[in-house]
Amino acid sequence: MESKLALSETAVDSSRRDGAGMRHDWDLVVIGSGGAAFAAAITARELGRRVLMFEHGTTGGTCLNVGCIPSKVLLVRSERARLAGEPTLREALAAKRELVDRMQQTKYLDLLEEHAIAFRSGHARVTGPHTVTIDDDDVTAHAILIAVGA
Repeated sequence: MESKLALSETAVDSSRRDGAGMRHDWDLVVIGSGGAAFAAAITARELGRRVLMFEHGTTGGTCLNVGCIPSKVLLVRSERARLAGEPTLREALAAKRELVDRMQQTKYLDLLEEHAIAFRSGHARVTGPHTVTIDDDDVTAHAILIAVGA
């Protein structure tokens, strides 16, 4: 049992250093905040890794904010309005906005705190093999994941 614990501690400690033995600010930096970015960040946190996520746009990615979810809400609302004979674009847009806002909070923003994922808004640039720059601030990470959508 002792060897498992020692191996686990060694594995965690070595993951915070690159091949040259350099320590980094973070174990993982994630650029993007959609579903794939959150899945990776949560998994890394569950493994005990230190994670920083960057987003320059709206948290939640394309599917939540302008793709799948908003389009489906508008399609359903427009069909209901057509059947009722009272199409109102204003009501459909309000319902879409309310759903997107609620899902953004519960499915994304709340998870940052729940999983202790550090978050920064701004435009991130990979400026080295282990370096990401946001505004004029450099951060280093053992690994960098670019999850900005397809």
